[in-house]
Amino acid sequence: MLLFMVFLVLYILNLLGNLAIIVQPLFPGPLLSCTIPQMLVNFRSAHKSISWAGCVAQLYVFLSLGCTECLPLAVMADDRYVAIGQPLRYTIIMSRRLCLQMAATIWLSGFGNSMLQVILTMRLPRCGRNRVDHFF
Repeated sequence: MLLFMVFLVLYILNLLGNLAIIVQPLFPGPLLSCTIPQMLVNFRSAHKSISWAGCVAQLYVFLSLGCTECLPLAVMADDRYVAIGQPLRYTIIMSRRLCLQMAATIWLSGFGNSMLQVILTMRLPRCGRNRVDHFF
C-alpha cells in the first residue's frame, strides 16, 4: 500500500506539471504518462497483465509522446539560429503563422511516425501467450 501511495502521489504531481506545460502558448508538453496508470493497476491487482489492445494503445501513446517531446528541440534550435543570424528580421521570419505551422508539424509527425511504428510492430508474428516480466 505504501508503494502504491508513493507512485500515486508522484503520478498526480506529474500530471499537474504536465498541465502547467500544456497551458504554455506554443509548445504543449506531453498530455500524461501512459505507463504509470497500468503500473498502479498492477500494484492493486493479483493478476498483473495487460490486454493486447491495451498494450497497443500504451505503445502508441508512449511512442508518440516521446517523439513530440524530442522534436521541439529542433524547432527551438532553428528559432535560436534565426534570432542570432538574422536579429533584425527575426519577427518577420518567425511569424505567428510559422510558429503554429511548426507546432502542428511536430504533433502530426510525432503521432504519424508512432502510428507507422505501432502498425509495423503489431504485424510481427505472435506465438501464443507471451509473457514479459517487469518490462515497465
